Amino acid sequence: RGRAEEPVARAACSAAVKPEVAGGTAARHSAAADTSSSSSAATPGLSAEMRAAQEQYWRSNKAAEADWKRFSAEAERRTKAKDGGGEAKSSRDLCALVKMRCPADQPLQFERLLAVCPPKTTVKQLIQAMCKEPQEFRQNFEGSEFCVRPVNSRCTDWLPVQPGTTPPGFRGDASLPESMLAVAKQIFEERLRPQGQAQEDPLAQYLAQPGRLPPDTPLPFEDLLSKCPPGTGPMELVRTMAKRRDVFRQDAEGTMFCVRPRTQCRDWGAVNPYKDPTAQPLAAPVGADESRPGPRGGGLVAGGKMMPASSCA
Repeated sequence: RGRAEEPVARAACSAAVKPEVAGGTAARHSAAADTSSSSSAATPGLSAEMRAAQEQYWRSNKAAEADWKRFSAEAERRTKAKDGGGEAKSSRDLCALVKMRCPADQPLQFERLLAVCPPKTTVKQLIQAMCKEPQEFRQNFEGSEFCVRPVNSRCTDWLPVQPGTTPPGFRGDASLPESMLAVAKQIFEERLRPQGQAQEDPLAQYLAQPGRLPPDTPLPFEDLLSKCPPGTGPMELVRTMAKRRDVFRQDAEGTMFCVRPRTQCRDWGAVNPYKDPTAQPLAAPVGADESRPGPRGGGLVAGGKMMPASSCA
């Protein structure tokens, strides 16, 4: 009997663990935010001072907590959309599907957005769904081009999607044929999915949200880390920024960072995913400051400074 019950117990454990795995980064941060009073020992590299700064910002800025919950919920919806074959049951699910399958921050023809939607999605349904997320979807003045998640491109000056917009050449009740949807799905699987995976990280979206951090401004790493949800470790933030060179940059010395670079920080490189900015520099070797012979017998080096031989006599 005991052996017969073992598979049932393992199946129950697997079912209990599966939702946590599917939640990914969002679930881990959500748990960290809900237990903000817990110890920071569970997060490698996160000192008590860093954790206190995160919790202070979290308590003083309710909008930040609301934004984080929204981005986390979107990440969960995208995961469900992948597992459920892309079926959208609400306007939020439809928007999450479009953001997952379309490249961000670049002008797109409307048929490209409609092509990634579930079959029989009409023009009016997609327009009405995008209207509900004005920060995530924009349109040009003619309504002929649209943009998903505008950040640095010319799309940032576009209008939010208007409820009465009907793209040129379309009818409100029109939908795309099955053949075009099949071609769009193939393009997404081959080219757009790898690009979209890095853009789906809720932590990157949260930090890039307008108003969270000053854009195109050199910032110390501590400023970025203090704005993260409580429990976010330094290396987790570094790896997230390294995946989004279009949003995050790092100076040559590796001490300053930038969000949404435009002019001042546009020549900076990508964030190094292997270097912890909070790590202490290595101590100088023992005896490094002691006097030693200078080059070519031209005096002594004492305390790191060159001194003439006459003054060392």
